[in-house]
Amino acid sequence: MQTILLTLAFNKVSPVLFRQTIEEIRQAHPFFNDNLELKSDYSSHECWLSQDGNCGFAVAPDCELLNVFSRFTGQGTATVNFAKGKYPWLHLNCYADGFLQGFYQNLGFEPVRYEQNWEEGGPRVVFMQLNAK
Repeated sequence: MQTILLTLAFNKVSPVLFRQTIEEIRQAHPFFNDNLELKSDYSSHECWLSQDGNCGFAVAPDCELLNVFSRFTGQGTATVNFAKGKYPWLHLNCYADGFLQGFYQNLGFEPVRYEQNWEEGGPRVVFMQLNAK
């Protein structure tokens, strides 16, 4: 089986444009509505979108990776790999024991702690760090 490496070109974008993009994606896709928290203000974050606007992420001043999205299957890995190349000490949180935890673990993030969800009955939250060792 042949492996195809996907690379995407990303541009740093304004916090306003990034927030608008996250709003649109959350409205259009239930998965993103459930898994992307919309921040009220991204002005202190570095925000990135692929040239076609189909992928993106933001990084907080403390290197927290957030709002990772890809509108198409298979581009999420390239998106996270781009982020890792720019910010080698990333950390993040996501729902534990599901798709996202496995996705990030496969890309080199390691669980550092678990917490109960802030919403009663919600899934546990895992906090993960790149290069945790």
